[in-house]
Amino acid sequence: MADKKQTRLILAEKPSVAKDIAAAFSSVSRHDGYFTAGDTVITWGFGHLVELKEPHDYDPELKSWNIRTLPIVPKQFSYKPISKSKKQLDCIRKLIRETKPQEVILATDADREGELLGRLILQTCGYRGPVRRFWTSEALTADVVRKNLSALKPGTAYDALYQEALARQHADWLIGINETRALTLSTPQNRVLSVGRVQTAVLSVLAEREKQIRNFIPQPYWTLNGTFAAIPFSLIENDALADVPSIRQEDSPDTQDEDSTQTGTRQSHVIFRFSRKDDAEKVQKEITRTGSGTVTQAETKRLKEAPPQLFSLSDLQREANKLYGLSAADTLTVAQALYEVHKMLSYPRTACRYMATSNLDLVQKSLAMFGFPKIDPKKAGGSRVFNDKKVAEDGHHALIPLRDKSVTGKALSVREQQIFDLVKSRFIAAFMEPHTYDRTTVFLRCARYDLYASTQQTVSAGWRDYYPPKAQENTQRTKPASALGKLKTGDTLPLEGTEVREGKTAPPPRFTEATLLSMMQNAWRYVDDPKIRQALREAKGIGTEATRAGIIETLKARNYVILKGKTFLVTDLGLAVADAAKSAKLVVSDIGFTGLWEQKLAEIGEGKRRYEEFVEEIKELVSTEIQALKQSPAAIPTQGNGTTPTPGKEGKKSMSEEAIQCPLCGATMRVNRGGAFCSDETCNLKLWRTVAKKVLTDKQLQQLANKGAVHLKGLTSKSGKSFDAWLVIDREQKSTRFEFDEPQALKKAS
Repeated sequence: MADKKQTRLILAEKPSVAKDIAAAFSSVSRHDGYFTAGDTVITWGFGHLVELKEPHDYDPELKSWNIRTLPIVPKQFSYKPISKSKKQLDCIRKLIRETKPQEVILATDADREGELLGRLILQTCGYRGPVRRFWTSEALTADVVRKNLSALKPGTAYDALYQEALARQHADWLIGINETRALTLSTPQNRVLSVGRVQTAVLSVLAEREKQIRNFIPQPYWTLNGTFAAIPFSLIENDALADVPSIRQEDSPDTQDEDSTQTGTRQSHVIFRFSRKDDAEKVQKEITRTGSGTVTQAETKRLKEAPPQLFSLSDLQREANKLYGLSAADTLTVAQALYEVHKMLSYPRTACRYMATSNLDLVQKSLAMFGFPKIDPKKAGGSRVFNDKKVAEDGHHALIPLRDKSVTGKALSVREQQIFDLVKSRFIAAFMEPHTYDRTTVFLRCARYDLYASTQQTVSAGWRDYYPPKAQENTQRTKPASALGKLKTGDTLPLEGTEVREGKTAPPPRFTEATLLSMMQNAWRYVDDPKIRQALREAKGIGTEATRAGIIETLKARNYVILKGKTFLVTDLGLAVADAAKSAKLVVSDIGFTGLWEQKLAEIGEGKRRYEEFVEEIKELVSTEIQALKQSPAAIPTQGNGTTPTPGKEGKKSMSEEAIQCPLCGATMRVNRGGAFCSDETCNLKLWRTVAKKVLTDKQLQQLANKGAVHLKGLTSKSGKSFDAWLVIDREQKSTRFEFDEPQALKKAS
């Protein structure tokens, strides 16, 4: 145990962070569960070390699910140690008791969840002394650690953030526990139907889109094109076509850019789509008889496209999905490794797209490192890059590159290199000149009809030379100079030919991970009420940068959605759960109300709203909705994508129905064909069922989760050779690794 003369204790969120902090000190000694360096003790958690008690911890009778016992509302929320990490909690408790630190420096992650887990650990261990906060967006090199240890803030500066985190956690417990049980028990099948504050709202949007697609009936339409002086023109709407039946393309909230109603105003050059072929052919004959067209308007505008903003985490996840097909969870994992292990990126779980003016030196250093020492970042970036208010509101600056090589001296993996290059190229592009191009539009009158043609010619590529990575392969190719640019009003062009083309209306597209992240970020697009739209914009959507990937993974793990290629399909079970939540009028199925809650949580973090006020509101809401479910049971179909029990086998539970416990945080793990997945979004441990081309059985997955290791035979290496090994959970990296000798922990147990 540490020497009693030591007076300062630093609590990190995980062992790797504690190791980085310890590297900033001299004469460091490693002990079981902590480091010592002079008068400083550095210890760590494994993320959360305590969790909210379950209903049966308050009352053993609540272990069995019964609609009569709902709602379950604890008089006071209590916590219990997570069994798998109790040893580390006991270590911290003993350190605090024996060293009696004069102060604790909280160095957990610099975000809402980090504030929560750090304070809960200290409270559980009985610490009541002064706390100061270590808070940075930079990768933890020794210099960064020393700099921030000399600029600590009082822990009280983050009291409101802690209250926000508590309110989020307690509200999610009240909703998840009560409404999951109520919805499950109100259905004849009593199948577990998981409900969550953000999860169910996202599922509802996905389900609504799925039903639109399934119910969609394609309609044929026809367009008319004419070639005048070797230039293709398209027939557009005008007064002469006002009484001709047509089919317009439906507007989609996915691409709505302005806070306006979806009806909007009609563009002046909408391609006309005939609903009847004979109408198209009549107009075609009239245009053919005329034989020429007169230019009524010809205009060339020089336009500038500003460089993109810096990355937030959601922006990075969307781009990585579009360019490389990476899931949001995979992108977060890679970015976290580039931050924690390689020290090449800044803090990744950021919602901000800006830098503070106090970061000018950091930005200048990174630009110089990538070969741009003469760029004045303040002048080149301006208000598009630098915004002190936004950085202060979000707590972190944008995601930027900090080094061009790993501190480990090792080469990056393919995925790590892809994500690093994406962040690097976006960062460089943000300080480059605008993309400049000429857009030429020409309107032509032939008989009574208007036709339209346009072209775009790059003048200067600007930032598009740098982003996306390998821009010479990915950016749009410059079109050759068009004859359109030479036309002027009054020119007469001979008609060379016409064509009627048939098309079919298409349903709205299914969501990809990229567009689903965009939906969560821009949830205001999917509601009509102006007040709720504004609230959602202020709340920056639903979910947070740190939780959105976990929400998507939860929907996958519960088999509510499946991926087909890059797009999500909602399973019959997912549709049924969404329909049941909607028919029961559960507020969690409404994306608008979910956004309002996010806004209220943010107000708690800003000190504008009290924790008690918000949680009382949630308690009343849950009680009202439980009573409604008791009176009007929901209905769930008995079949759906293999996710409901097979007739004759109801008495035997599969592992996917009988949850196992996460070995890292103690939360429930849901099991499906892909593997076992932790339901706690802050842990998010994944135990994949297929490893080295071997498919694990339910029993092997359960042993891996319960004992931390399982012996596997008949594995296949990358070179195609067969081998046997132990598959072991790596607690620090939240992943698995191979070992060829029996793990020590198993030897002791046996």
